[in-house]
Amino acid sequence: MVKAVSAEEQKTKKNSKHLRQKSQVRQSNKLMATLNLQIKELKALVKAQQTKSVSLKDKMMTRKRLSELQRKRKNMHSHEFDGAKKLVAARGATVPDVSIAFDVYRSHPDAADPGIMCRHRLVDFTSSDVRPGTWLADLCDLFLRIENAAHILLWAAVDHPASKSPELVALHQVVQIIELPRLRLRFTLEYNSEGKMRVCSSEHSGMFVLTESESGTAEERQVLQRVAGVTPYTLLLGDEQGNVYVMLPNCPYDPTRFTWSNYWQNRILPIRNDQRWLQQFEVRVYVYKIHESRLFCEMPSLAAALLWTFLLIADRRLVQAAQTIDCMSSDEHFTTQERFQLDQYLRLFQRSQLVSDALLGLSVKMFLKFKDSPQAYVWPLPKSPSALIPFLAHIPASCR
Repeated sequence: MVKAVSAEEQKTKKNSKHLRQKSQVRQSNKLMATLNLQIKELKALVKAQQTKSVSLKDKMMTRKRLSELQRKRKNMHSHEFDGAKKLVAARGATVPDVSIAFDVYRSHPDAADPGIMCRHRLVDFTSSDVRPGTWLADLCDLFLRIENAAHILLWAAVDHPASKSPELVALHQVVQIIELPRLRLRFTLEYNSEGKMRVCSSEHSGMFVLTESESGTAEERQVLQRVAGVTPYTLLLGDEQGNVYVMLPNCPYDPTRFTWSNYWQNRILPIRNDQRWLQQFEVRVYVYKIHESRLFCEMPSLAAALLWTFLLIADRRLVQAAQTIDCMSSDEHFTTQERFQLDQYLRLFQRSQLVSDALLGLSVKMFLKFKDSPQAYVWPLPKSPSALIPFLAHIPASCR
């Protein structure tokens, strides 16, 4: 006897099959993330073994393991193991691979016509659907310089106005908006008048993210590195006039975690979960304009100058730090943000290996620039010039 199956039961079976296939996609993405992490760690180990006295057997075992993982990752990108294509087949739709890993939606009024609601869906750029080496993966790597992956949101457009060009529709189907909520930043992807893709800042009008190819020749990039490389946790911005800017999160930084075997290594790590910073700061990034001479950065405010000087001292750029201090001056009360950045200098005195005669000289030099300010009465750093007399011969001339 043949049992009749109702339409509702058929729909339930179809939905359960769809959920099973979707769970396979999530499992595939999790495996891919684990593989990428293991491959990254092995590559770092191979690079470290090149400079260390490691036996040939250990080097060969490391490289063999790395080759096996890379081969496994390549197999997962094939048609049989591609979770993206499985989900496309499950949905019965012919959408591009890049529009697959969306689970979260939001809607807001269209800027051109507030009566129309536009939907966006969240892109999981850490999944295997975002292929390594693509422009989207490279763009995400840039934003990882200033923020953790858990605090970066990529939104792709679902609905498009009729006036939008086909090229812009294709771009926004991949990603249209990049948000960094903790830093209170927002970027949108657009095309300029020359047809070049720009990741434009919503908070800083006319500025966009500079890629490596737009930073000039190799010699010009080295010059920018000398100026903006005070810390690796920065983002280069530019405008259509050719100006270059450095975006730096104004969170606290820890300079004490340097490698003991390599004292001169730059290991200034940001403390992005500092509660005092999150409570006191409305604007959580500073933007410094690099001078046309490419020799120094222009300070947008006193608080920004205090943070930049702190990073210069932590990176042992003493001459540049002294030059920045020479540009500071105030006879007023410090703001909450300025006191916050001044208190960061106390971290330089937490390790005896960081305390030097030059640091003491720069601290006194800074105090003399603010001796007419009410802040001088509660100055947290060394401030007595007479205490430097026994060490004067060891203090660089620029730090006196």
